Amino acid sequence: ACGAPVQNAGLTVGTPQVSAKSSPKMIIAAVGAVAAIVLIVIGVKIFSGAGYQQPIENLEKGLNEQDMDLLAETFVDGEFLSSEIFGVFESLGGLIDYEVELEIKDEEKLDKDEIAEVLAEDYGVESMYAQKAAAAYILEVEMTMTMGEYSEEETTDIPVAKIDGKWVIPSDVSE
Repeated sequence: ACGAPVQNAGLTVGTPQVSAKSSPKMIIAAVGAVAAIVLIVIGVKIFSGAGYQQPIENLEKGLNEQDMDLLAETFVDGEFLSSEIFGVFESLGGLIDYEVELEIKDEEKLDKDEIAEVLAEDYGVESMYAQKAAAAYILEVEMTMTMGEYSEEETTDIPVAKIDGKWVIPSDVSE
């Protein structure tokens, strides 16, 4: 067995020949494999990469739907929101129909060694939160507020940071 010549066991190099009988099974297997790969790629993109944009999306949705819980989740220390902002929403009580649109125009990822300093010094983030930030971006956000026929647009830089495993706006909203 050791020195015996190896016989070709029907294997050929090059393009495999598929018989008509096995073709549907192979096609189904190939389609299944491609679908699995596509789902994995989509899952990775959803649950990683652009997670830093989530606070801006939550802010827009929370403002438009007057969702206090969502707004509280958006900020690093959002507990106060339910009492402060809720009063404003309640006093407006449908008197003003408005829509807020937030669009990220540009982004700058902060280097790990500059996160705490930039957040604290340039954006007034409380040092406790600035020190805990594992990653951060400065997002240039175009904000458009529309009330009836009136519309106002402003562009501002908003920091977002990953603190305790969650992307938030690290600004202290109670000031």
